[in-house]
Amino acid sequence: MSFRVTSWNIKEFGKKPKSAAALKKRVKAVAAHIRGQTPDVFGLMEIESINILDLMEDEFPNFDFGFTDGQDGQDRNNKEILVGWHKDKFDQAVFSQKRQFRLYNPYLRPGALLSVKQNGNWYNMLFLHTDSGTEARDFGNRFEMFEKVWSLRKTLDRKVANRRERLIVLGDYNTMGLNYPSRRVADKIVKEEKEIGSLSDFAGKNKMTLFEKSHDLTWRQSKGSMTSDLDHVMASDVVKLKTLGQRSKNGIDIDFPVQVAGWVDKNKPERNAFLRDLSDHCSLTVEVLT
Repeated sequence: MSFRVTSWNIKEFGKKPKSAAALKKRVKAVAAHIRGQTPDVFGLMEIESINILDLMEDEFPNFDFGFTDGQDGQDRNNKEILVGWHKDKFDQAVFSQKRQFRLYNPYLRPGALLSVKQNGNWYNMLFLHTDSGTEARDFGNRFEMFEKVWSLRKTLDRKVANRRERLIVLGDYNTMGLNYPSRRVADKIVKEEKEIGSLSDFAGKNKMTLFEKSHDLTWRQSKGSMTSDLDHVMASDVVKLKTLGQRSKNGIDIDFPVQVAGWVDKNKPERNAFLRDLSDHCSLTVEVLT
């Protein structure tokens, strides 16, 4: 048995549109992309209006939903996380918010944790949108947020009486490196590849794995050519993911369990339309073997 999970940062999803018709048109396009990944669970980031929940419920009537509420107390939207799961897929499902991931930055949202039971086992999916930026405070905040991930894994393990628990962390990790003392390119002292490599090393030391993807680059500047590797999936080493394909990397054929979909697999006109109408991020999909 298995179930599929999709994570996607949809740029400013729900931001005040030109009209209600324009918003509904975008929602339908977003829903079509999600259906194309055939997920049983999906987590969407950068939700800027609670109204998106009603619209997504209309598009996915067989799903239940959870929504984070990381408001800053000034009636301003903080790019929340919306999680949906198929009503008939799981024996049990519990949604909760992990407020420990709202570190220092008042505009951060909580981590969104969905725990589901299938085939007699619990699977915990944490949808995470970490701090964005290349300044020292942003870089350090991301590091501390991942420290919270390692801590959460250990906490989950303790709750199941010495049995290793299954934790899957999906989302926009914002692994964009560190510039210091200024944002100038000349002051880049930690490149994004180094941050990702270090994250992979830390994951291994904490009994987790950062997984290979079908494409490294997941974000593209909406109007321009800048690209970056920001979105990732990692999981505790007892989690088994289905291999979804194979790619060549550094001259070696490697299997990947994370499928990247969006602007990366389109020609220029379709890519530009995706960036304009949907998002500057691609979606990530995995299939969890149970």
